[in-house]
Amino acid sequence: MKRELIDILNTKRERFRQNLRAEEKWLIDTLFSSNPSEDETLLNQDYMAAYAISNGLGPLAYVQSSPQLQLSGFTLACKKSYFNTLIQNNQRKAIVLQIQRTLNQAYIPVLFIKGSLLAFTAYGDAGLRPMSDIDVLVSPDNAEKAYHLLLKAGFQGPTSFVDNPLSDHHLPPLSYQGQTIELHRYLFPPFSKYYINERVIWEHTQDYHMGDTTVLGLKPAFHALYIATHLYYTYRRGGMRLSWFYDLKIVDELLVDCHPNEINQLVRDLKIELPTSFIGGMYSVLSGKQLTNWPLNTSYLPKNAILKKLPTVFKPDTQQNTNESYHLVLEQIRRAPGLKLKYKLIHSRLTNHGSLTGTALLKHALLTMNRLSNYYLTQLVTFWRR
Repeated sequence: MKRELIDILNTKRERFRQNLRAEEKWLIDTLFSSNPSEDETLLNQDYMAAYAISNGLGPLAYVQSSPQLQLSGFTLACKKSYFNTLIQNNQRKAIVLQIQRTLNQAYIPVLFIKGSLLAFTAYGDAGLRPMSDIDVLVSPDNAEKAYHLLLKAGFQGPTSFVDNPLSDHHLPPLSYQGQTIELHRYLFPPFSKYYINERVIWEHTQDYHMGDTTVLGLKPAFHALYIATHLYYTYRRGGMRLSWFYDLKIVDELLVDCHPNEINQLVRDLKIELPTSFIGGMYSVLSGKQLTNWPLNTSYLPKNAILKKLPTVFKPDTQQNTNESYHLVLEQIRRAPGLKLKYKLIHSRLTNHGSLTGTALLKHALLTMNRLSNYYLTQLVTFWRR
């Protein structure tokens, strides 16, 4: 079966690479397999730089670029990206530690996820991992209290808002010194198909050293599976960056001491075989390698039609897939038990989580209903063509 799986992945990798530009192949090969198949000196340097930076890989491309490119426009643009990221992340690191101090003083455990943990631990260089915000997780019971404690500590955000724990997995964004903070209470919205119970999350945490300080994060195996499931949802919304696959590569390097059955057992317990096989397959298609001890169900690997379109997902001007976003919302509504909860979810979406009234509410509700009807029409046409 392993030989058959390898053959399937190699065939899918060839299908995917048929639709890549030479510049895209070079960047992916350089960062994911260290074996570029293209002569970088003959490629379009401006496009290479735009592709790398838009995918969050500019800093990594700078530190791994070959001597032949040291004075090229590509390297200079990626160098600028590296130092900008380093400056921004040093500021974000100070904010991460301030968040921890503020909440720990109130005896609120706080968990750092994705870039807010990896950039300052696993990457080994704060300049290598760009991020748009600082992702923080607290327990649902502590979420509102933590939000207002941060407001008192000088963070900025709405002082009053309609809090809807049923539909929102994070509270309104906070800002501090120009940086955005997302305070999560769940990893995924409630009633999502691959929702992970908060008790299970907190059972899979460990301490990490961040300079002279210890912070709490997800254990590597659990973090890798969360990143993969998050990537699956992100893909379905039509927005994806190669840097998130590089996060998987980095976390995978921490799994050398992981028991071979640990990931398998977690996938079964969390019931996330589809998203982890789908994203694990994508990772193999990109890198030509398999993630450590990662179970891959061939039924859930990306189909050839998806692989044909996949290169466009990583291009700088890719827009979010609104249709799939509405499909995910409808999925939550269907999975919510009882009419009362379904009504609350629908009301939350139509009112933009309770923030709209009057004319603004009417416009948003009409726009939402119009998009939903377009979504259903598209689904009907697709079904009919089959």
